[in-house]
Amino acid sequence: MTGEDPRGLPVSRIEERNIRVDHARELLETTALSIDRIAEHSGLGSAANLRHHFTRTVGVPPSAYRKAFSAR
Repeated sequence: MTGEDPRGLPVSRIEERNIRVDHARELLETTALSIDRIAEHSGLGSAANLRHHFTRTVGVPPSAYRKAFSAR
């Protein structure tokens, strides 16, 4: 898929970011890794970068997601 989204980002970059956020989501659900380590493992680099992209994509910060998921 090619083109741009409404923010002007290439669709391939958005897809790549979504894949990384999905991997972070899986790690939040299945491990006790710190947010820093999850950011590294998912390819998002820093905890701040993970928080930014995760919150934008999922709608809640990673720590809140983990807390809500572990309460199930």
